[in-house]
Amino acid sequence: MADLNKKPKKWHADMKKYEGSYYYFTRCPNCEFCEREGIGELMPALCATDEVMFRLQHGKLHWEHTIANGDGICNY
Repeated sequence: MADLNKKPKKWHADMKKYEGSYYYFTRCPNCEFCEREGIGELMPALCATDEVMFRLQHGKLHWEHTIANGDGICNY
């Protein structure tokens, strides 16, 4: 299991330039479900809805990495 307290240094340093809240995930239950059901190729499209939802709430999402796209981290 990944150490959730250990932040990747480069990613963490990059995120300091943004105001607001940020999260990072090293595993994604949605990705795991889709992979288990054989529909993993749908996950990037499902993740893309996050940006739309932020815009509808007048927010801005700074998002460079997703587990669904094969990255080891999702910086949400």
